[in-house]
Amino acid sequence: MGLKTRRILYIFFILLFCILTPLISFYASGYKLTSGLKIQKTGILIIDTEPKGAKIFLNEKIQQKFINKILKNNDKCLNTPVKIKNLAPGEYDVKISKQGYWDWQKKLSIKSGESTYIEDVTLFKQDSPLILINGEYKYQNISKNKEYIIAFTNDKYGIINLNDDAIKTFPISASASPIQIFSNSEIQWSLDNKKILINNIILDAKTGEIKNNLKKEIGDNIKDIKWAGDNNSILYLDENNLNKYNLASRRSEVIARNDVINDFYCLDGAIYIIKKNHLSANLIKINPKEKKETNILNLPLSAYSFLKHKNNYLNIYDKNHEILYIINPSSSFKPLQETLGNIKIIDWINNEKLLYANKHEIWIYDLNSRKNTLLTRISHEIKGIIWHPNNNYAIYNTPNSIYSIELDNREKYNIIKLITLDTIKNVELDKNGDNLYFYSKINSQEGIYKLSIQ
Repeated sequence: MGLKTRRILYIFFILLFCILTPLISFYASGYKLTSGLKIQKTGILIIDTEPKGAKIFLNEKIQQKFINKILKNNDKCLNTPVKIKNLAPGEYDVKISKQGYWDWQKKLSIKSGESTYIEDVTLFKQDSPLILINGEYKYQNISKNKEYIIAFTNDKYGIINLNDDAIKTFPISASASPIQIFSNSEIQWSLDNKKILINNIILDAKTGEIKNNLKKEIGDNIKDIKWAGDNNSILYLDENNLNKYNLASRRSEVIARNDVINDFYCLDGAIYIIKKNHLSANLIKINPKEKKETNILNLPLSAYSFLKHKNNYLNIYDKNHEILYIINPSSSFKPLQETLGNIKIIDWINNEKLLYANKHEIWIYDLNSRKNTLLTRISHEIKGIIWHPNNNYAIYNTPNSIYSIELDNREKYNIIKLITLDTIKNVELDKNGDNLYFYSKINSQEGIYKLSIQ
């Protein structure tokens, strides 16, 4: 190589260095050269999903590392969790895709010099339901710890252990198991999830065997039997009184005189009752030890019931007018926290946020901000709603479909139809949010089905 050629190459590499170095520095600092030869500050997209390992598409183009793009190596692509840098500002159609799962899609804005986050994204499985237990199960109920489901036909009941899907079934007969049931609300689990109260019968949750026949122990005239806030005693009404019965000692004591008691409920050691008179209904607190009654609130005359939910409030439901009264029993100044109308189903997200539905709408109400947010409105009737434990999704069902709805409201709420069948009833979700359990009939097989969603 001659001296002249070496000098030309030397000058060329110096010029190349002088040109590329600023460009690389600008690129590393988050700047990009546009088609108009203008330097523009770029944005970053940060994505995380459960499960991990999902592919990313921006405006229908799969995302790859720069070197894989150059080499056109389509098998090598970016997978979640991922940080995608140097994106020109603007609107992007983002799709997150993983084989065997439903896609996540949304239109998002990438802003100059800012990071856009897609976090807490749960990808739901595309799966087929598996039948666990055969039969025309009319009623079912999940335990408080979401580890067991008990379900009833006309002539038998079954207990499903959700940890391993082990099943035990028992016959219903007048002599062996005198159980009568007419609704899911009549199935009540004890606080420790070891016993199940069904009208006047108490079952062992693990064995399914009858532990107590309360009508035989107390008398035939007892009604409205409920757990008394612990695992070892129950409350019940007879013709004259509200009574407490100790299962160990088999002794009853009078708690309150039955002045037309509409309903009663235990919370934090106290007993709350709704009494009706000619003009109104009264919410009364009873201290069981002192038998002292304190009037908490007066309500319009109607038919009321306590809704059982894990929070610090009393949830009193007016069945005639579909109104929910949220009451803080520890507040002497303002016990009535909120009144919400047009409600059919509720599920508390936490102590301050309520997920609720009417026939065709799903809402979230924030007790702190007093704000109502509409999540979706559909034409089919909503039969059930469940809050997902990842705290970013709700599950709801119509008579023949189950959906998930995501609470990220940028552009839209993502709604995914998880399954459609001829009939779907009594949908339950396990404690980790991995599996759905429901009654259905597929072809000629009817019974309790399991659908894996994660």
